[in-house]
Amino acid sequence: MTLAYVLKRIGYAVLIMFLASLVTFAARLSFVAFSSMHNMPNWMKQTLQYVPAAAFATIVAPQLLLHDGVLITTLLDPRL
Repeated sequence: MTLAYVLKRIGYAVLIMFLASLVTFAARLSFVAFSSMHNMPNWMKQTLQYVPAAAFATIVAPQLLLHDGVLITTLLDPRL
């Protein structure tokens, strides 16, 4: 394995990561860029207000309520 071969492989990896990041950025940007063109119904706007709290609960709840993959069933656990 030569140095040129290793650099070539690293170059391909960096190129793939860069292209993947561009695709991800474009997908996320499309929601922001085109959202002003479409008016959302009020019920959808009200529902979307709960998304950040739901995402936070999804991340935090397992850390608080599970110990080694098993549900904590006692209130004596110090995390509660």
